[in-house]
Amino acid sequence: MLMVYGLMLEKNLEFVDRQRGRDNRIDITFKDDKGNFIVIEIKKGTADINTLNQVKRYMKEIMVKEAPEKVSGIILCRKADVELRKAVKNEKNILIDEYKFSISFPKIEEKSCEGIKQKWGRFFP
Repeated sequence: MLMVYGLMLEKNLEFVDRQRGRDNRIDITFKDDKGNFIVIEIKKGTADINTLNQVKRYMKEIMVKEAPEKVSGIILCRKADVELRKAVKNEKNILIDEYKFSISFPKIEEKSCEGIKQKWGRFFP
């Protein structure tokens, strides 16, 4: 989530809303300096063709309510399925971006355990 906000702030976009909408909930909405909107739909797992339809509904809703010149959509997901990838190729204002998370731990050697106990002692009674 921080990555999305950081990127948008870097591009000088104005944060409009989070979970915007009455029945449909747009995850994040931004607006550029020309009044154009960017809709971001975040999926915690694999995004499918239903996600594209969802984003298109959100974009249409903004076009009707706000009447901007342009509305773009971003599907931010861990993975996009094949059908979604093919369908998005035909959409000029929608793109997919995949995120990745990773956690790594330093290698702990036997002799360094004492240092860890000192640093994290309250977790090791």
